[in-house]
Amino acid sequence: MTGILGVQGSDPELTVDFVIPSEASPPLLDGSYFTSTILANVTFLPSNFVTVTPANDDEFPALKGLGISCALFSFTPGAVNPPHTHPRATELLYVIRGVLDVGFIDSSNKLRTQTIKTGDLFVFPKGLVHYEVNRHHRISKALASFNSANPGLLRLPTSLFKSGIADDVLQRSFGVSSAIIHELKNATVN
Repeated sequence: MTGILGVQGSDPELTVDFVIPSEASPPLLDGSYFTSTILANVTFLPSNFVTVTPANDDEFPALKGLGISCALFSFTPGAVNPPHTHPRATELLYVIRGVLDVGFIDSSNKLRTQTIKTGDLFVFPKGLVHYEVNRHHRISKALASFNSANPGLLRLPTSLFKSGIADDVLQRSFGVSSAIIHELKNATVN
């Protein structure tokens, strides 16, 4: 007898309208509990990397159990959001202002790229490696929405070169010398 096993995961379904914080009671919750100003006055400095301001269930407790979150991205010219993945969520990226070059690698190792501009949407399927870069001369801003209250984030440069993976494993995996691995481990990554 042959069996097929499958595994599926997602944020747990609520059996109530929303999660009530342990320190509050429902009659005391007003509209302010469901309001966040975390994205209202974001400031950022020029950088080689994107500035990310998350609004997930850690920063905005009203999101707990609702299966949704977002993040505001600010890209100065030349800034990149390095190749990364969200293991628990699909990402929908909306360009508020500017132009971004984006891409993801699907499970057949095909790179899917696009240049997106103000008003465009682009979707990154759950768990796939993807990136965004501002190759243009003006600041770009985008809003990423996730179908998880906490999508998770694994940035490949950090995961590979700042996690303590043994040099010989990386050398064999990439087919490069120990000097190159050492250089990558000492590089500034985000």
